[in-house]
Amino acid sequence: MVTQARKTVKETPEMLPQLKDAGVVDAGGKVYSMFFLGMKQFFSRETDKLKSKILHSNKRKGIYSNVNRFDLQFLIEGEKLPVK
Repeated sequence: MVTQARKTVKETPEMLPQLKDAGVVDAGGKVYSMFFLGMKQFFSRETDKLKSKILHSNKRKGIYSNVNRFDLQFLIEGEKLPVK
């Protein structure tokens, strides 16, 4: 999913002329690709690696705030869902 999401995001300027004219990729698609990457890293226990990468990236840019962090929330409804 991560590989396909990244590939698709790179192709979005070819899908929408407005994106191509602006020289950008689809922001929503980019966020979903980051979400899938976060899920992959969480389930494979690579979260420390992610934190390290973000901190290192920010230090190179001289940024020490939380600019690379996102708050993504979902509401999941159902009956007898396992909490874990």
